[in-house]
Amino acid sequence: MRKNSRKLLREAKQDLDLAVVKALCSAPLRPVELDELLAVSESDLMRDHDCDLYMAEKVKQHAKREQYRLRAQDLYTPAEDTEELYPQKPYTRTSPMNENAGVGRMLDYGHVVSDSREGKMAKKALRNIAVDAYRLHQLLNDEDDLPQWCHYKIAQSDAMMNSVREYLEYKLERQGEDTPGELEIFVGDEPEEGYNA
Repeated sequence: MRKNSRKLLREAKQDLDLAVVKALCSAPLRPVELDELLAVSESDLMRDHDCDLYMAEKVKQHAKREQYRLRAQDLYTPAEDTEELYPQKPYTRTSPMNENAGVGRMLDYGHVVSDSREGKMAKKALRNIAVDAYRLHQLLNDEDDLPQWCHYKIAQSDAMMNSVREYLEYKLERQGEDTPGELEIFVGDEPEEGYNA
């Protein structure tokens, strides 16, 4: 066997070993790793990768779960099923829609506006967030002592919402649109010193 062939085989075995370790740790798998784990049998895992029966079963079960997860996220589609999954109509992101029919703005990273009405779904979720935030604001007193996990979750929510708002404002400004100004929701509430609202 030639030197290059041996090197390729050794690298392929190391890649598969890494995929086995990731599966045993229940870590996310890349589509390439998933293909390799689905192709290998439990007996091969026991013979070539020092797995016992329990470990081999765990690897195969994790590969199946990852396959379902990646399919749900549309990151993994077997080549033979592609034609059935992507019909010509209705149009999707992979098959551009008629640009004259859509009225939505392109705020995503691509160049084609989807017809999934993501703005409507986001507005519904934002309304729920606003209602929860208002109700929490009404429930709390300034002197209340809260568990640390409450502080953490509120701070995380604040940071994540802030990053989405900043991205969309930047995107709209780049497109030449005006963005709404600051809104005083809770009139009379002044942030305390040392607190960045």
